[in-house]
Amino acid sequence: MNVPIYLQYIAWCASGISVVGVLLNAYKNIWCWPVWCIGNSIWIYYNIATDQWPQVILWIAFTIANVFAWYKWSKDEVDNFMKDWL
Repeated sequence: MNVPIYLQYIAWCASGISVVGVLLNAYKNIWCWPVWCIGNSIWIYYNIATDQWPQVILWIAFTIANVFAWYKWSKDEVDNFMKDWL
């Protein structure tokens, strides 16, 4: 597949953002979820532009999972905060 150079740059950008998300997650930083959502959105764009529809579905599923996990982590942080003060 001959991918235009601008799409190659987009793929590198998405890869870098995804790695940052992984590192944030490794340090249990809640910012991993929005970072991953941004990276996933870029991957979705890239895969649409290159007609890789199974990958589009996969990255949409990852994004939904990230939003759910972000919600759970946010809720857990509030619950843990309340436990510390009660």
